[in-house]
Amino acid sequence: MNQYFNYARLLRISENQKPYRGSENRFPINERKYGHKYFLKDIVGGMPQFRLCYYFSKNAITEPNVFGIVRSDNTIEFNVEGRYMNQGLRQIMSASFYKNGHFRSSIKHGGIIYSKKVDEHKNEWRVIPIFKGLRMHIDTMEIHESSKYTFVKKTLNREKSKALLAKYENSYKVAEVMYVNLEQDKISDIIKEIGREYFPKYWVENGDYGYLDIKDGDNTKEVMDKADEILESSPFDSFILYMNALLWYRYSNNIKESYDRAKKKIYKVLQKNNDVFNVKEFDYTQNISSSAWGLDIKVNNNFVYRYL
Repeated sequence: MNQYFNYARLLRISENQKPYRGSENRFPINERKYGHKYFLKDIVGGMPQFRLCYYFSKNAITEPNVFGIVRSDNTIEFNVEGRYMNQGLRQIMSASFYKNGHFRSSIKHGGIIYSKKVDEHKNEWRVIPIFKGLRMHIDTMEIHESSKYTFVKKTLNREKSKALLAKYENSYKVAEVMYVNLEQDKISDIIKEIGREYFPKYWVENGDYGYLDIKDGDNTKEVMDKADEILESSPFDSFILYMNALLWYRYSNNIKESYDRAKKKIYKVLQKNNDVFNVKEFDYTQNISSSAWGLDIKVNNNFVYRYL
């Protein structure tokens, strides 16, 4: 079992090795030559604790990229800044913890998870979501009392979904007939024409193609609201506006395939943005299957940010 982040081990390193040159509290996590993987020793409440770091912005001491805090009770608290836990960091985490588990990204579990095998014979796995502030016992990778969470799982309510999409079905039948009968080399011209007509303020030319520069969520909603407004009067324009709002890659040699892919994406976003789900909550001790709609996590009845 590899336990690079074990509190006793880090304490021993900080007491027996010299810190990196130019610092008083920066030490190597493993081999000294890998200076981008290090920890910083701090004294908090009279006790040493350690900030685990992977690379740094400009200065390893003043601008470290901290991903975890190890405390004297041999727990780790995940503390990655931002929403993303990159592949290199996930590999370090996997190599440094429990031998039967690993860190990975899972869209259907809503983000980064730690999955560990709990029964070799039955091939049973336990899935633990990784989020900012999660605290775990390093020896067992069990959840600390302060981080006991609840899974919030959504499943599609087919009746509600059918009612929501009914108005789109009729209009998109008209849009489909028009779209699939277009000549391939005309599609990009029509997409540009409609994008520029309705939202010239967001339109960006990009060679033979173009796109709406609407990375902001409010701007995307503005385009989708307009698409809904003209759904019945101009179903084809409505469909194209939704494509512009939600799909960066829109082109395919197979026009029908392109239409089907776009429609599927539009419907999924509509479902996500509306209350068409059955919701169930599960205690953190329960192992649950993945969900096509992702999983939300609550701690003390408050939703927390998942790492992606």
